[in-house]
Amino acid sequence: MNSAPVFLPDFNAEQITSYFSNDFNTIVEVFKITDDNLQDDLDEVQKAFDKNDFQSLKAGIHKIKPVFTLVGLSETEQEVKSFYNLCLASSSIQEIGKRYLELWPKLIKARS
Repeated sequence: MNSAPVFLPDFNAEQITSYFSNDFNTIVEVFKITDDNLQDDLDEVQKAFDKNDFQSLKAGIHKIKPVFTLVGLSETEQEVKSFYNLCLASSSIQEIGKRYLELWPKLIKARS
């Protein structure tokens, strides 16, 4: 994990402890798995966007959608969910590009 953890304003510790029934070993494991994998998943999403590969972008967003809930970033999870719903209602990256560019910095910040 990062040596200096950053807690974002939308960090919801209560959500995490209630979701995992105060099982702190599981909470630590979920954070570790997230830390180990999220950057690769975000890289795949960005590559799909750069290649104009709408289907891979949609699949990547769908894959990361629940991660933010599991680590207590419920506001970020809602933004990702909203973006995914926009993807479902769209047919190309051109239709969702502006919104993606607004979301991307938030995803990177959440990864910090």
